[in-house]
Amino acid sequence: MKNNTIVLTSTIDSNGCSFVQRTDIEVRKKDHLDTLSKFLTHPEFRFVVIENSNYDLGCYREMFANELHRIELISYDGNNYNRGLGKGYGELDMLLYAIRNSEYLKEDTHFTKISGRYYMTKISEVLEDRNQYDYVYYDAQNPDLRQAKKQRQFTFFYYTPKDIFYNYFYNNNQVNDSGGRNIESIMYHYRTENSFKNLMVTEIGLNAISATVNREHKYEENDQLSRTA
Repeated sequence: MKNNTIVLTSTIDSNGCSFVQRTDIEVRKKDHLDTLSKFLTHPEFRFVVIENSNYDLGCYREMFANELHRIELISYDGNNYNRGLGKGYGELDMLLYAIRNSEYLKEDTHFTKISGRYYMTKISEVLEDRNQYDYVYYDAQNPDLRQAKKQRQFTFFYYTPKDIFYNYFYNNNQVNDSGGRNIESIMYHYRTENSFKNLMVTEIGLNAISATVNREHKYEENDQLSRTA
């Protein structure tokens, strides 16, 4: 089993979602296209683009015409939920929808989730030994800054068992940013409540744009990959 599918969660039209500052549709579209273009330089992976604002993904088919044999495009009308729940609620819904509808994911026991504007230059190294683990996730290199100390987890990237993820969150999407139940805390509990063999990575070569704060996140290209099993 290759388990080489990366699911890129994408929302082109944020439709007034709470806690989202980067809202221009054309800017958001360019962010997602640029990120996929970079990921396609890693030939060992294939990609599911799951988009929940029902946006026409013809721009992907045009821009990546020569790579469509390793790209699956799924767009659906799933961004009309209560705006106060926040983008994390929509993110979980996208992943559940992708599991139900993706042909690629039917062939895999695990999948990698990456937020659609977050490129990781070290993705090949990070996932090189993925089949030896149940779960791979990122946390800060500095132990004092680690999200685990706050019972939280960075959620822009993780590798997880498909069926366990689906069964855990199906009819159980509790994300409510306005109510203080954020996706970072919920994913921490998902990871710690399951008996996973974990791999934590602390250097990933992140090159990303956050829609929450509308700014770039970047790490040095020469960072060494650190692993903690």
